[in-house]
Parts: sequence; C-alpha cells; structure tokens
Amino acid sequence: MILIEWASFVVELIWALVDLLLLLMRAKKIGRRVAREARAGRKWNVLTEWKERASQRGEAPFLVAAGEETGMALRSLSYAEADELSDAVARWLDPKTDPGETVAMVMGTSCEFCVVLLGVAKAGCRAALINVALRGGPLAHALGEALGDRRPRLAVADAEFAEATRLSFGGGLVVTPNVAGGPQLVLPLRPAPRPSSSSSSSSRRDDDDGKRRAARWSRRCASWIRHRRRGGQQTTSPSRRQHQAPEVFAYVYTSGTTGLPKAAKISPARAWAAGTCLATLARLKPNDRVYCALPLYHATAGLLGFWGVVRGGCCLVLRRKFSASRFATDLAVSRATGCLYVGEMARYLVDAPTNSVVGLRFAFGNGLPRDAWDAFKRRYGIRRIIEFYGSTEGNVNLFNNAGVTGACGLVPRPFLWLYPIFVAKLQIDADVVDERATGAPQLARDARGLCIAAKPNEPGELLGRIDVADPSRSFDGYADSVATRRKVITDVKRSGDAYFRSGDLVTMDRVGFVYFLDRTGDTFRWKGENVSTVELQRAVLDVAHHLVVETVAYGVRVPGKNSGLGKCGVLALVLQPDAPPTWPIDLYAILERESGLAPFAVPRFLRLVNHLPKTVTHKYLKNDFLSDGIDPSRCRPDPLYVRDPNLQAFVPLTDDALARVASGDLRL
Repeated sequence: MILIEWASFVVELIWALVDLLLLLMRAKKIGRRVAREARAGRKWNVLTEWKERASQRGEAPFLVAAGEETGMALRSLSYAEADELSDAVARWLDPKTDPGETVAMVMGTSCEFCVVLLGVAKAGCRAALINVALRGGPLAHALGEALGDRRPRLAVADAEFAEATRLSFGGGLVVTPNVAGGPQLVLPLRPAPRPSSSSSSSSRRDDDDGKRRAARWSRRCASWIRHRRRGGQQTTSPSRRQHQAPEVFAYVYTSGTTGLPKAAKISPARAWAAGTCLATLARLKPNDRVYCALPLYHATAGLLGFWGVVRGGCCLVLRRKFSASRFATDLAVSRATGCLYVGEMARYLVDAPTNSVVGLRFAFGNGLPRDAWDAFKRRYGIRRIIEFYGSTEGNVNLFNNAGVTGACGLVPRPFLWLYPIFVAKLQIDADVVDERATGAPQLARDARGLCIAAKPNEPGELLGRIDVADPSRSFDGYADSVATRRKVITDVKRSGDAYFRSGDLVTMDRVGFVYFLDRTGDTFRWKGENVSTVELQRAVLDVAHHLVVETVAYGVRVPGKNSGLGKCGVLALVLQPDAPPTWPIDLYAILERESGLAPFAVPRFLRLVNHLPKTVTHKYLKNDFLSDGIDPSRCRPDPLYVRDPNLQAFVPLTDDALARVASGDLRL
C-alpha cells in the first residue's frame, strides 16, 4: 500500500512539473510577443486575445449570475453578447474620457463588472478597481492620492456604493449602470440547468440535453437577428481608440505597510499572464464552468479567474456575495466543474450543511488552512486542489499543483535558475530595519555585501528577481513611485541585481516546496485582507482621542475555528483618566461608524495597559504583546476585551468568552 501511494505521488509530481514547465513556456511566449510589438512601434493589447475568443466562442456561455434565479431562469451572457455590451460601454465612455484616462470602478462581483471592465479597456482607458468595503478617508485616498497624477474624473459605481463614492470622490462624476446617465447593461434571462444528481434517470438527462440544444438554437437565432438588424455588417468599432492600448490595463489595490490602499499597476501582458496560470494549471476546456464568489476587484478573481476563463474559452459563474449555505447548491445548479477559493472560505464550507451531490475537477486559490485541506477536498469531491502564492503587484507567483498539503508553491531546487526566487535570511537583531523598506526587517548579508540564503526549512523573506523583459518576472510597481522603490532590493545574489521584496516569511524544504509562515513589518493578514497597524493606530487616535491616550496595534492568531482566518487585530491602549464607564460601548460605536476603517480592519480585541513600552527611539515594543496573544492568564493584570456584535460593545474576555470565540459562537 505504501509503495502504491508513493508511486501515485511520483506520477502526480511529474505531471505537476510538466504543467509548471508549460506555464513557464507560455509566460515566456507572452514576453516575446510584447517585445515583438514594441520593436514594431506598437503596444500589445490584451483585447486582441479577447476578440479572438469572442469570435471563436460566439454564442457559447461566458458569464452566469448564480444566486439570482428568477423561477428557472439565470441572468447570463454569451461571449458575443458580452462583446457587444462592452462595445456599447466603450462608445458611452468615448465622449466622457480622454485616451489613457483612469475610470474608477466601485462595483461588486457581477456580470456587469466584467462588461464594464472590458468596455473601459476598449475605450483605451485604465480601470481602477476599488475595494467596495472602503469608506471615508481610505476610499478618498484610493480614488485620489493613491493614483497620483492618474486620478479619475469618472467613477462607475453600483447603486449600493454610489452615495459613499460621491462623498469621497471630491466632485468627480459618479454614474450607476442601468440608471439614467449610466451605461445600460440589461442582461438576458436563460433557462437554468437542472441540478446534477447521481440518481438522475437517462430520460431526465435526455430532456435536459434537449432543452440545452433548444437554448443554443435560441441564442443562435438571436445572434442572427442582431446581425440582420445591423444590415448584415460586422459589429461597428466599439471605440475610436480601440487599438490605443494604454501601458496599464488596470489598477488593483493592495494594502501596504502604510496601511492606505496602494494602486498596483497591472499591464495588459500581466493580466493575460495571470489568466494563463489558471487556464494552464487547471487545464481548462471550453466545457468547463468555474464558480467564483470572490471579489472581482481583487487579483484572484479579477485577473486569474476572469482572464483564465477567457483564455480557456469557458464559462465564469459569479455569485455576488459568498454564501456557505448556498455553495453546494450553486455548484449543482450551475454544473460547475471547478471553483475559486480563499482560505477562510474553506473553513466555513467544511462545516456548512448540504444535501447536494457535488464533484469538482479542481479548486484553485490561496490560503487554504492545512487542517481544513483534506476535509474540504473530501466534502466537495475535489479531485485536485491547486494552491498558489502571489501578491497583486509582485513578481513572485508560486503554485502547488502537486497536491502536497500545506504547501503554497513548488520550485524544485535544481530548477531555480529557470524561475529565480530567493529565500533570504533575516538579520538576527529583530530591531534592525531596512530604512528603504519602511520598517521591513533588514536582510542578513555576507562580507561581500550580498544576501545570505536561508537554509532548507529555515524561515526567510521571499524575494523574486526582476526582469523587465519577462512578464512573469517584471515588477510594474505602484502609481506611487516612492512606494515602488521601497519594494526593490539590490545586490542580492550578485552585485547590481534587483529583486522584489514580498514582505512574506516562508520556508523552502529540500525538494523545493514552499510554505507560507507570516507577514513581516507592520502589517498582518485577516480574512484574506492586509491590515496595517500604523493606519489602524492612526484611525483610532483620530476619532477616539477623547477616550484613548495612545495605542499600539498588532495581529495575533486566535484559537479554534477562527485559527485559519489569519491574524486578528488587537489594540493595546491607554485610556484617558476621565474616560466614562460607558467607554466599551462608545468605542465600539466610534470604530464602527466614524473611523473609516474597512470591516476587516476593525480590531476584535482590546488590552488595557497603564503604559506602552518603547525603545529609546520611541518605537513601540510589541514582542511581549505578540507572545502573550489573547491568553488571559498571560496578560494579567491587564484586562482583555472582545468585540461582541450582538451587544454592540467590547465585553470582558473571560474564560467563557474565550471558549465562545474558539467554538465560533462569538463571530469575529
């Protein structure tokens, strides 16, 4: 039995390496095409790939809106319909924008999001994909300062986000799809397929096949009618600037060490290379349906997911908001063959009740907790889990397509010359920081001034060598040039080379499997989002200075069911001497309504202290706070409090309350 399992693993590893090699070859090919266009004085345009797929796939389904059933109908779009609607968006944008201008998109996950994204690109503009959870100051920063001299004059916002966008946009024009003044994006209704079932009879399958054939003929007739109404001519040019590809396809935001959103520049080649990752490693085919309940304004769904489906010529099934209770039903109704995930989703899904029979060919995502890996795979009949590591702006993208539990990537050590990453040893003195990297720990260097590589299984910071001629190795940076320079380190393996600093601690074993450990610097990750301690501290003191003298923020892991969500925000704070007895209720209300913090950034725990220890240079010392965590026995005599959304207050963290946190009864 052991021999059979070992042989099976070796075969799977070989196939994984073949896929990774194919992916690398395709990425290099994209780089050569971009270089060839540049030599000819042209800019390579990802829309060329889109038009090719739209022409090839025609009336084949492209986008389906899950969870929006009307009777037995689903809102959906074919490739041809999405192409025509995005042409209309481009024509609508033409008189309102200039070539290369930025258009902000404040939209949730929807078919309309994808159409507007394509339309913005067809108009020769850049899309700024705004996180819809942002409010107040962070939203104003994302719409303005984060984009530097590329700040937009126009924002397309869903109705539920339009008012918040107007309040933060500083006089810019905000329009809403399907509302007067906005682009008209009416999606047709399609018959919904019956949920798949292992007990379905052959006659029912024949009936379903007949309905699907009828639906295909209906779509073809509709396409023919549209063609005749245009006088038998091809679709008119979507925009007078359809061939004017900007250097930046989109700005995707990421939280950095400053805490405010940073706009990472995504080139057209990078967008297509991201989609190539999903299409290659998941081996997408035209009959695949990829289920996505993730935000499209993040890279996992908006780059890897969207462009991966386009590259594979298959269908993207979108749910506006993730629902653990509806997940299995959605998969069955939409006949999904794969799904996109982030780590915290899996933990919820393992415990979710379901009566649907589900079998997925693959699941693609990142941050899957090791203890939920096998349970997630069994529960939803997933044949292959493809875990990846990457950052929105970075050039280090790793993939574990070999099925090794817990690993986030694989680069066999003998092949590091093909994909040059470097795990750099950290300076032993934890108080020494690299001033160029805004508080990031300094890397250990040898007598020649070069970085020292971490040993196998030794923690170190993950770096990626920068090569501007290779889309898989380039670092396009941020709209903020200063922030871009801070992420680049030189003299790593040889004098004069340049590497991207990921800010992540990892280990690499002797084979080449990479395991994520933690974030470095003043940032922690919670529920799939980066939270800056600096920005958190600033926000609290700005709105609660009448209650709080000073505070320091940090992230700690919590026990039990929430352990896979990352690090949870804690505030160690000194209260004002005259703080009223109602301060737990007052502080809760202020953080919720006045701080401008995104929901994931609001701290879940408080630790009251008499003073905050500092270094001689007035930097806060967090080591003791981090080691104590939220263990009441280790924090005594300092009282701890936990955020209780039911009582709308911070309540004492007793042993009973801690047990409720661990069991998941007290939701964080």
